[in-house]
Amino acid sequence: MKKIIIIITILLACEGLFACTLFWANRNDRILCAKNMDWSNPATRMLFLPASEGVYGRMYFGIEGSWGFTNTSGMNDQGLWYAGASLAPRTDIVNTYNKPESDYELVEKVMRECATVDEAIQVFTQYWEPHWNGHTLLADKFGNCVAIEYGNDDVVFIRNTQDFQVMTNFYLCDTSNARWYDCYRYQVAEAMLSDSAEVSFNLFRDIADATHADGTGQTSLTTLHDLKSGDIQLYSMRNFHEVLTINLFDELAKGNHYLACPDYFSKIKLIAPSDGEEVSSGDVRIVWTGETEDYILRYSAYADFRDYEEIIYEAPAEVQQASTNWSVIVIPFFSVVFVILKRKHVILIFIVFMSIFNTACYQVEIEPQFSKREHAIVLTNMETGTTWYWKIMSVNEDYPSESIIYQYKVVDHDA
Repeated sequence: MKKIIIIITILLACEGLFACTLFWANRNDRILCAKNMDWSNPATRMLFLPASEGVYGRMYFGIEGSWGFTNTSGMNDQGLWYAGASLAPRTDIVNTYNKPESDYELVEKVMRECATVDEAIQVFTQYWEPHWNGHTLLADKFGNCVAIEYGNDDVVFIRNTQDFQVMTNFYLCDTSNARWYDCYRYQVAEAMLSDSAEVSFNLFRDIADATHADGTGQTSLTTLHDLKSGDIQLYSMRNFHEVLTINLFDELAKGNHYLACPDYFSKIKLIAPSDGEEVSSGDVRIVWTGETEDYILRYSAYADFRDYEEIIYEAPAEVQQASTNWSVIVIPFFSVVFVILKRKHVILIFIVFMSIFNTACYQVEIEPQFSKREHAIVLTNMETGTTWYWKIMSVNEDYPSESIIYQYKVVDHDA
């Protein structure tokens, strides 16, 4: 029985394992930060807390579970951003210098009370953080960035030495073990930032896509922040075709609110014409997939959409296929077996099976990143020799998501 309990504990614990990829850049007066939140739980959330007396306004991204909400990244109204990543467990982390402990996690104290990286460092220097199971990247709108993690006997601060900084899931202060630097996500992010002259949301989206995780601890939410403007882009479930854009200051002005991130995505993916395709017809069939029924197609001869046309699309009625609830079948089956055999090992088999089954169902539930429901609009008499830009937008008054932008060119192959 003890062995079975151990197995079950391990199986359930595996559901909570997560990695993460964090990166920051300060280049040509643009300061951007990003995080791929890799976790098996798809219940991603965002929490907005307006300023109050002596406390800065702030927002958090995180996960909701049976324990409540766990924040894993955030930003305050002073332009200070943080994100965390997990590390291998250690047994030597102690409060060596008997520092006082804060009433809550230090990063929350920082978000409430600090405006700069230097102020945050002072907090981590003065107080002990009893929750060390990873490390934290902090950046501010003044162009400062620092990684904070536990060293030999206390926290250490690793400031950026370039105009960018990357963090994944190894100790940055431990250079004695070469295997730490085999992290491909770290290497890919560093290489892409090194090779780019400018920083932009598009570049950060491409880096996030190149470093996303699949499998049990897949990337469930990607968040990109502009520390000066307060603009934030969200990508859900590794779908880098669809983005939700919000603004920190606009959201804080709405008051305290808590939102489920997946509710604002339609699993949009652009299908045809493919990006950069040459179309040899004046009539062009625009195709995309998405879970909802209503969309806006916007197209323009200008990349910045300063002038555009748009079409409101309503999907035709379709019969929705019901999904099978396997627990309705499995649980009665094992109940019958138990009644027939009346042996203890049947109970154990049942418990183990249900633990594995629940984990499997959990993964199946969060696996789809694109919709399979196809939509199409035909655009007629498109001007030949012109490059057209198009995107799909969801119909949501409060939080409309939209696709990335594709382009195609109408050409005359007979000319």
